[in-house]
Amino acid sequence: MALATLCLALGKEGSEYVSVEGRSMMLGALALALYSFAVCQLLMRFRWSALAATTTAIALWLAVAIGSKHLLIG
Repeated sequence: MALATLCLALGKEGSEYVSVEGRSMMLGALALALYSFAVCQLLMRFRWSALAATTTAIALWLAVAIGSKHLLIG
């Protein structure tokens, strides 16, 4: 889905716009992967409830998403 969106944006907006969007999509995917890993660890290893694990991992997701944006994009 992301690749199709980028292809459509390339035709409409141009390559500079698509490069920024692609980078943002990759950072979002990284944040989601770390969030998923953290939730899995909290659920399986530490036996937390689903609500507690997902609520706690949202802080990690937010930190990675905002931090990577500021570090890599500016």
